[in-house]
Amino acid sequence: MSTTIDLPSYEELFGELDFKEGDEARSVYSPAAYLADLLQLLDDKFETIELDQRRADIKNILLNAENTFALAPYLDIVNEVLATKIGETPYERLKRSKYPFNLPFNLENERVKKYLSYLGVTSEQLYKHFALQTDPNVVAREYLGLSEEEYGILITAHSQEADLKEWYQVENLSSLQDVGLFLRTTGLSGRGLRELLFQNLSDSAQPKPGVAAQATILPSEKSQASQFFINYQLDENNGYVKLDQAEEKLIWSNGGGAIPLAWLDRVNRFVRLANKIGLSFTDLDLILRSCCSNQLDDQAIRYIAVVKQLHDLYELPVDVACSFFSPINTLGIGDKATPQDLFNQVFNVKFAAIDKKYIPGSDFIPQGYSGYESFNDSLTSPVDLLSLDTKAYRRRLTKALGMSDRDLAYIVTQFKEKYAATQTVATLFDKENIMGLLSLLYRISKLAEVLDISYTELFYLLDILEKDPSIRKYNNFNILIPIETQMQDCYKILAAGDMPASMWLVQILFAIVNWMQANDFTGEELNQILTGSYKNEAEQENARNQKITVLDNLYQQFKAVMLNWDLFVSDRFNDRSARVIQRALIENGDGLVCQQDQRLVRFERDLAVNAAYKALNQMEIIRKEDFMYLGLEQRMLDKIFDNLIIRGYLNTEGELIEGLLPQAAADFKLAGDFSAYKEALFMLIHDFYLDEDLEETANTQDEALVEVSLFATDLEALEELSEAERNELYDNLIFNGYIDDEGNILQADFFAMEENIADFEVNANLSAASTEVFNRIVNQIKQFEQEP
Repeated sequence: MSTTIDLPSYEELFGELDFKEGDEARSVYSPAAYLADLLQLLDDKFETIELDQRRADIKNILLNAENTFALAPYLDIVNEVLATKIGETPYERLKRSKYPFNLPFNLENERVKKYLSYLGVTSEQLYKHFALQTDPNVVAREYLGLSEEEYGILITAHSQEADLKEWYQVENLSSLQDVGLFLRTTGLSGRGLRELLFQNLSDSAQPKPGVAAQATILPSEKSQASQFFINYQLDENNGYVKLDQAEEKLIWSNGGGAIPLAWLDRVNRFVRLANKIGLSFTDLDLILRSCCSNQLDDQAIRYIAVVKQLHDLYELPVDVACSFFSPINTLGIGDKATPQDLFNQVFNVKFAAIDKKYIPGSDFIPQGYSGYESFNDSLTSPVDLLSLDTKAYRRRLTKALGMSDRDLAYIVTQFKEKYAATQTVATLFDKENIMGLLSLLYRISKLAEVLDISYTELFYLLDILEKDPSIRKYNNFNILIPIETQMQDCYKILAAGDMPASMWLVQILFAIVNWMQANDFTGEELNQILTGSYKNEAEQENARNQKITVLDNLYQQFKAVMLNWDLFVSDRFNDRSARVIQRALIENGDGLVCQQDQRLVRFERDLAVNAAYKALNQMEIIRKEDFMYLGLEQRMLDKIFDNLIIRGYLNTEGELIEGLLPQAAADFKLAGDFSAYKEALFMLIHDFYLDEDLEETANTQDEALVEVSLFATDLEALEELSEAERNELYDNLIFNGYIDDEGNILQADFFAMEENIADFEVNANLSAASTEVFNRIVNQIKQFEQEP
């Protein structure tokens, strides 16, 4: 007896199981059910549930599908929990909070900025596009990413003790002299505090001979910390905050007394602003010192925005951007092997060790230059940069500024000619003003470099701006902060103008040059267009010769394509056809051909199509376009033309084979009748389908689409048809959409069932157009015969 019991399975007994798909979120295995069990366990087994204190919101979560499976960012959960701890309207409280230094926080403002960032639009651009009248303070605030609450804090001084206690959240302001408490309160690191107090000032740099004994000059460059924004003019003796000997206390430099309240106010606003706009303390202080007169108010915010835009758009270091508006920075020599301030980086670092000479910039000499000779000792007033006596000095300047002797001579000559016989020349080239002169030369060289223009173009632009007083109030250029100035002399603005005028000039120069480069203008061309004059006869003659050269080049380029009959001669058109085309264009061009000179034509697509149509009507070639007047769609026109070739009325070039064209329209057959071969052709394709289907089934277990191909040679099975008839029948299949140009059957499933034979269409229904096509061909023949 067999021990193997072959019992039927459940499916064999009862058939295929029909499982009903349920809601996974409501399953006993879902995360929601698991959470409910855990919460029940806590209630049943624990007397004190700390979870209710930490996450009281969990029991209030609706256990629906979205909350069960949708992932929630961890930060969102943290923020929601913290918001419940704060109480009602937490974000309103954050908007009003003053401490720590990263507050206040305006959620709506940050959300709008984030949306705009996704859209690729900045907030100040949006404001300038839609504001009826723009407020430059709002533009600057938006560009720097400041909320209204932050802006109000930054531009308002708070010197009252009660206010400062609120800003720093301390009971006693004197306690902030403790370095540890100050760091914790402000969120600064030790390195950040050193930068705040001394930036990159040097311990090793020594005062120049003759100034060390002055009362306001101390032996170290760090004494210049009194020029920083946070210390500026807080007492009459140029005091500043420093660290005590043990570096545990903040003390006032003059006598080691208490820190002024104004210093705490400035630090509060300064640190907040630097952190918010992403500038280092050194860079922000440089902007405030050099461009804002050490004031932090609404005007300072505007100027900071302008400098930062140059820094952002052109990747300029902040000290370079500031040099466009003020003397080149000389503070911050540092204690590295080479000086770190911009002046020494430009004029000395690459050359001093070789020449053993340096150009002094400030009252302090870098330690590495000790024993070197000063270039300024050999200068006399006025400084003549073009004389033989200053050859070595001039060579140093040209190397440092990256310009040639000719460039330097051109710049100096421009200013001397501008202010000939005036006190301005004497002041500009006075030895005592050598820093102003060097700053001017660096400013000009850097502007030309960043703007990517020549020095000549730069001075052309200065002349243009000086002659157009209206541009100071009205201009269509997209500058960040429009600034009104009454100062007309752009040379003087560039040399030593007031700050508003300098801010205006630099912004307008960048805007104009961007426009010029976008429209392919040079400064010389713009000057000539706007003024209509030239500086001298040589320049005028040069411009005239350039125009002649341009016009001649234009003529030579047109000469090769000027309208002439031989232009159309090709493998397709013989001499006679080319002359027909030329005459048709002249007579029927409808404005394509110039009336003054018929060799010149212009192109407009609609006119060109019409003229070409008229020209082709006069040629001994039949084309598809000849039948466009029938009002048929392009697909039908293509089929008509193909059948004319297939049935032997035209060759492949469209030339008429007149011997095969019937005499009467009744005998003209545009398409053949293949109804008799309908079933045979369908079954031929049907058999191909079955063969491909069997092969696909054998090669794969998955269901796949059956791909069937039919080629013109396959129709040779219809032996009664001639080759031309087979070609026409195959083309009919393409026309009727059964196959594509590659022979792939597009409706393979259609041929799977023999019942579809009745719906199978093998003819191209062109009979309705047959008579009109015949008449059109006959008319063309008559026109050909009438042509010379």
